[in-house]
Parts: sequence; structure tokens; C-alpha cells
Amino acid sequence: MRNGTILPTMDREKTHVHDKNKFNTINEQFKNIVTKFPECIAVSEGMVGMTYRALDQASNKIATSILIQIQQQRMHVSSTNAVILKIEHSINVTVAILGVLKAGCYYVPLTGGCSTEYINTIIQDTNPCCILTDQANSWSFNQMHLSIPLLDIQRVLQTDQQICVLPEIPSDSIAYILYTSGTTGKPKGVYQNHRNVLHHSHIYIENLSIGNEDRLLLLASYAFDASVMDIFGALLSGAALYVYDIKKKSGINGLVRFINTYAITIYHSTPIVFRLLTNTVTPYQQFNKVRVVIMAVRFATRI
Repeated sequence: MRNGTILPTMDREKTHVHDKNKFNTINEQFKNIVTKFPECIAVSEGMVGMTYRALDQASNKIATSILIQIQQQRMHVSSTNAVILKIEHSINVTVAILGVLKAGCYYVPLTGGCSTEYINTIIQDTNPCCILTDQANSWSFNQMHLSIPLLDIQRVLQTDQQICVLPEIPSDSIAYILYTSGTTGKPKGVYQNHRNVLHHSHIYIENLSIGNEDRLLLLASYAFDASVMDIFGALLSGAALYVYDIKKKSGINGLVRFINTYAITIYHSTPIVFRLLTNTVTPYQQFNKVRVVIMAVRFATRI
């Protein structure tokens, strides 16, 4: 990390646009951000990115498809507003999450390596209205012969359908349920509602002085709690979220290049990953733009 200073907190606060206490749901806050920064990058994998306007439009398509499935599904069976997600660590994670929330539903994320038994347990526990997945993960559901509607996110985004009227929801609506691994017994789910996510996101944004000029790194899987603050800390402040799949790209060496190439300003990972990263960095690979490093619940700022 380079020698130097960052904007003082008082100066950086002028760039904040999260409007604490003004909006009641994640959907309302995100809509406000889209209005203010339509052409700014919202999420990127490096070479491929989406502006806030594009992310808004893409997530509207997802929301519409989910609402259509809900309407059709409830003519025959009773289900909840849960939508199971099983998607590669990519831009589509944010598209899916926002689409689910805009439909008035809550997302239940699954990781790529979970077993059929684990998936069945989550399905039985949540009774979802549909499953949203991608081409890389759809096979795991196809072989289970489920009666639950299966949506392929790539196909949905390629459709040209009229966007339906999206529902307004109360602030106590569930936003997501994260399940434990179940290694010590039956998986247990922990939920958060929109109000709580907004509250914690506002604290995160304020504590780190996150503004539209920031670029947050997303390493954690969306199925883990560590990802929540990075995703919403970026998308509810007008910052850019940069997604890096450490398992499928060039590992730690590639991460060093990614951080420098795309001028990441806020880094968040486990201590183990950070230790590997610092052990890999050479004197010629200083992170010139990184101003905040976060590990677990603690963070350090460069002053």
C-alpha cells in the first residue's frame, strides 16, 4: 500500500448518498442510487461490467420472471416467497439478488459444492416459489426431478418481455436467509429483513466513508454473511463492486493484479487470504489505491 493520505472523514462524507433513514427498503434505496448514478459502474468482473442503469434493467427482468412464476405456481400449490439461488460467483449474483428483492421475495443462496441431500433439506425447509440458477449449476437441479419452477438467469436476461409493476413491500419483509453448512447437524437458517440490512449497511458506509468514487472487492461467496456488507455497502452508496472468483481465476497472483488494475479502494477478506496476499506481493506491486482493509469485523484505514 502506498504512502500518502486519504480524504479526511468530513470531506469524504460530502460524497455519501445513502440518505440514512430516508428509505424503508433495499429496493427504495437502490432506486435512489440508480437515479443519481445511472451511467456509473455498479458491478464488474474487470473486463465486463454493468452500469447502475443496466443493473436496474436486468434485475427488473428477473423480478418480472419471478412474479410470473409465482402467479402460475400459486394456482396449483402453496409456496413461500423464498427464491433459492445457485449461481456462479459473478456479476449475475447481484442481478439475481436485486431481482429477487424487487419481486418482493427473499433469497436463499446455495454454494456450488453443496450436496443433493443439503439442497433437499433447504427446499423442504423453505418451500420456495422457484429456483434461480445458471447454466453451470442447473444440472444439479435437473437430475433431482423437482416440481419447483427452475429459472435460468442467462435465458431470462436474453428475453424481451414487458416489465410488470413491481410490488411495494414493508421494511420488515425478509431480505434473505443464510443457512449453516449442516456439518454438525441439520442446517439452520438465519434471516434478515430489509430494515436490518439497511441499518447495518448505513453503519458500514458511514464507518468506512464509502462514496461513489470507491471500488469494493467482493471475494466472499454470496452464501456467506461476509458478502452482505460488501454487496449492499457498494450498491446502496453508488460505489462500484468488483467481483473476483479466487478459485476460478488466477488465484492469489491474479488477485494482486486485479486489485491494482482496477484500482480497488476497499479490500475485504479473511485473515488467511490477506496473509497469502501480502506474502505474494513484491516491492513493485504496491496497492496504490487501497485505503481500507477489512478482516472479519475489524477494519484498518490508512491515515
